[in-house]
Amino acid sequence: MPEHKKIKVLELVDEAKIGGGQIHLLLLTKYIDKNKFDLYVACEGEGFLVDELKKLHIPVIPVSISNNLKLSNLFDLIAIYNKYNFNIVHSHGGTAGFWGRLAAIFVKHKPILVHTYHGIHYLYSNIFKKYSYILIDYFLNKITDKIVFVCESDYKKGSKISARKKSIVIKNGIEIDNYVKDVDREELRAKFGFKNQFVFGNIGRLHRQKGQKYLIEAFTELCKKYSDVLLAIVGDGELYDELKKLTINLDINNKVIFLGSRNDIVDFLNAIDAFVLPSLWEGQPITIFEAMATSKPIIATSVDGVNEILMNMNNALLCPPANVKALSNSMEYIYKDRELAGKLAKKAKDDVIYIYSARQTAKHVSDLYQLLFRKFNI
Repeated sequence: MPEHKKIKVLELVDEAKIGGGQIHLLLLTKYIDKNKFDLYVACEGEGFLVDELKKLHIPVIPVSISNNLKLSNLFDLIAIYNKYNFNIVHSHGGTAGFWGRLAAIFVKHKPILVHTYHGIHYLYSNIFKKYSYILIDYFLNKITDKIVFVCESDYKKGSKISARKKSIVIKNGIEIDNYVKDVDREELRAKFGFKNQFVFGNIGRLHRQKGQKYLIEAFTELCKKYSDVLLAIVGDGELYDELKKLTINLDINNKVIFLGSRNDIVDFLNAIDAFVLPSLWEGQPITIFEAMATSKPIIATSVDGVNEILMNMNNALLCPPANVKALSNSMEYIYKDRELAGKLAKKAKDDVIYIYSARQTAKHVSDLYQLLFRKFNI
């Protein structure tokens, strides 16, 4: 590969709103070596990701792709590929992975195709949907040059849809420096309206996967015993009305606040007292790393990629998914035993600092791009 030639790469994702995949992509574009790569991002034209990419001076190509079977999704991407003639197209998530790889079939100069699974969510759907998507991904992975999984558990599940020789694990990372700094905690608590309460915090899409229903039910049990507890939930989604109604029916709506989608996650984490992740399944959630870096005691469900990050009574408390009693007991344990909570938080912070860095993630992806570029001699 000539030293002067940069590798032209397109990072493709469907939505620009804040989410784990979008944060991963943003940090990747921030830390990848710009002397070696000419980076572009294609996504919807407005949103969190677009705003942040502009600050980094990363070119954004607006494109509208959705789960709807519209031929315009395909034609728009074909036109983009033909115009820019990318060396590598790296798709992130199911929707981008479907349209992005399908479009590559119809261009004259086929780019190297890389796809990252940020969780294999359709494996938890009904049988018809599950096996339909497995069949689709099996075909698409045949034409994909490298499949990236963000955790070992997804890598193992991925054996149903991709050949092991094409697969690799590259774990997520965060900007550690953004989290490990001194803050005025009382000022931050005032910002979110927290008073003299013990605040349990949750961050995630309001979706069945994230298990907020079980969190609210578990928190209700805690409210029966303690008057100085509060639950703060950050995120938007299809279950907002249902979850809000649940808090009213359980008569705890004055103890649960929904803060919507926010960009000040670091401030939120520094303001709360404990972080809870009640998910039914996960890939490798970035919010766990963020909570670890801000030195929060963590209560989480023992699922998938979470088990690769957290260990019960070592750096977190883990409990079975969809188990209200176990989740409530774990939350009470953290509330009552502040010494244990402090020990778990310190161990979690030490672990994330040494293992999960966005710079390291970007280096692994960069190495993969260069390896593929040399292999295909483009």
